Amino acid sequence: MRWRRWILGVILLGIAVGNPAMPNAKYAEAAIKAAGLWGQLQPKFVLCATVVQSVNYVAQGDVDAGFVFATAAATAPGRVKVAFTVPVQEPIVYPVAVVAKAPHPKLAETFIAYLLSPDGQAIFRHYGFLPPPGAP
Repeated sequence: MRWRRWILGVILLGIAVGNPAMPNAKYAEAAIKAAGLWGQLQPKFVLCATVVQSVNYVAQGDVDAGFVFATAAATAPGRVKVAFTVPVQEPIVYPVAVVAKAPHPKLAETFIAYLLSPDGQAIFRHYGFLPPPGAP
């Protein structure tokens, strides 16, 4: 695990992570435990309310590192450097659907169609998202 060697090779005093209820915190916890580093790193965690807060803490130098989604890190170019990518056991998925009692279901369907269109997917790619299975 390249990232395990990296994290053991630097002195980290503070590590931004989401609160345990946040999805990125769950992915980070699973990876850290799988690498056998939970006991060493957990005392250094600075719990953040949102991924944006985690990115901001890293960008401002309030912590030495942070576990965030790559797409969140991409919002702070030049201020946040991706040191490594943590492997995850399951893909990170952002579902989209029309709400059962949506006041404007046709509008919602049109929006979803745009998200899945080549133009919508180009925007997602620009911000670091991978296309969903079957997307153009």
